[in-house]
Amino acid sequence: MTSQYLEIVTFKILPLITYVVFTLGVILKLSSWIKRTYSVSARNNVLPIKKLTLSIILQTLISTISRYVLQFKLLRGSHKLWVVSWITFHIPVLFIIFGHLRGFGVWSLEWFTWIAPKEFLKYTLPMILGVVVMVALITLVMYRLIYLRSVSNISNYIVLFLLILVVGSGNLMRFSLFTIEEKVIVIPPGFTLRLEHTPNINLLILHSILVQILVMYVPFSPLLHIYVSPFLMIVNEVKRIRISES
Repeated sequence: MTSQYLEIVTFKILPLITYVVFTLGVILKLSSWIKRTYSVSARNNVLPIKKLTLSIILQTLISTISRYVLQFKLLRGSHKLWVVSWITFHIPVLFIIFGHLRGFGVWSLEWFTWIAPKEFLKYTLPMILGVVVMVALITLVMYRLIYLRSVSNISNYIVLFLLILVVGSGNLMRFSLFTIEEKVIVIPPGFTLRLEHTPNINLLILHSILVQILVMYVPFSPLLHIYVSPFLMIVNEVKRIRISES
């Protein structure tokens, strides 16, 4: 009975709170950024800019991809940090997130069976990616403690701590025993999660709660750059290129 109540709180009530906190947090952060941007622009002399052209658009896209998608800023600073942060963390995390979307019916495993066997894609690959991400997170924590302590704040460590808890609980769930029955969870406002097998329900609840706590914390943490940076970088890059060509 207790687990049933926890399921209701985790998958029915908490998601609504998560949506509200995340949305309000992003709005507050964006409004704060916009105010600062206009304040700085008002104090400085703004150079005349040319109209937006295809050349400016292409330069902006190339610059944004190199700076944000490929994280070349890290590559210029430290090759080792770029490998750990981008190759062994960001890329596996993107694959893990993509894999989670299968449970919501976004894509089918049969689409990729030409790449690898179905069992490998379903079980082995997610376990490997989970372990790789956990090792990368621990490495990033050590790197920050050793090399970046002077420029780190409590928010950096909270993010890493939450990420370790999320990935750790997910790994425990994957390596734990499960039952063959299908598990169907309906999350408001109407998302349906279908798990082919039912994992340890307590670990599933723990993992889900931690994920939602992480999502709620995103607007107030350095992780906000995941959502905002591409847009801000495009806007700033367009402005920079247009001014430099004036």
